[in-house]
Amino acid sequence: MNTNGGDPGFRGGSPDPGFDWSAVSDDDGSTSKEEAHRLRRAGNQMFREGNVREAIRIFGLALTISESPVILANRAACFLRQGRYAQALEDATRAIDLDPTNVKALYRRGVAHMRMERYEEAMQDFSQARVYAKGTGERELSTRIGECQTVLDMMQSNVFDNTVNQAQGFEDIEMQDTPKHSPSPGNDGPRTDWRSFDWRTLEVEPEYDGPTIGRDGITLEFVIQMIQHFKAQKRLHRKYLWFILTEILMLLNSLPALVNLKLAPQQDPSSARGWGFW
Repeated sequence: MNTNGGDPGFRGGSPDPGFDWSAVSDDDGSTSKEEAHRLRRAGNQMFREGNVREAIRIFGLALTISESPVILANRAACFLRQGRYAQALEDATRAIDLDPTNVKALYRRGVAHMRMERYEEAMQDFSQARVYAKGTGERELSTRIGECQTVLDMMQSNVFDNTVNQAQGFEDIEMQDTPKHSPSPGNDGPRTDWRSFDWRTLEVEPEYDGPTIGRDGITLEFVIQMIQHFKAQKRLHRKYLWFILTEILMLLNSLPALVNLKLAPQQDPSSARGWGFW
């Protein structure tokens, strides 16, 4: 018999009266662990359907019943999907404290570290996960470890600075792929009308063996591959170069052209050190 005020299956009252408990539990005298398990399955279903926000809410309800490392690792995956890396890191760490051999929690904490540019910590988590994985997902873990090691090696050798210099030699886009020029008011030189150029129509030749940009846009993996490509003295395909340039131009055009600066009272800008006229 249900005596908890209309929330079937939850002993002692529901932590969220607005939640439809009938969808995840029944009045069968189930234990708290069973109720948490039902909520976990409901949260997993929400995640699969793309309703990440609802999945986070349901996993939160489950955690009020039982602090399970599995549920914590699942909610960490939701936070990763939303780009909330600090919260993903916190949930994954709590899961690892409860179960140090939880491969998914180790992997997701590693991803959170990676997104926060903590590559040494990320590599440690991926390496530990590979120890406990016993072959499952080993390829993905090895790939992640390699990516972290590549970034650390490049940071140590200052390869990022060298890559910028190398990339300057690869900016010669072929004439047939260059948009028409239009006169710029008050300027004798031409101005590239980049907005009218549809770079998406450019075809990537079958023989191109360089990095590509997919639906996720410019990712860390793409940047690493691009740097390695430049180090091999190879060129980035003009389609992806246009993608990067367009993203940069759109970002710059969204910024204000002028920024107001407040000077201290009675201060003459020309008298400031380094600002005088000579």
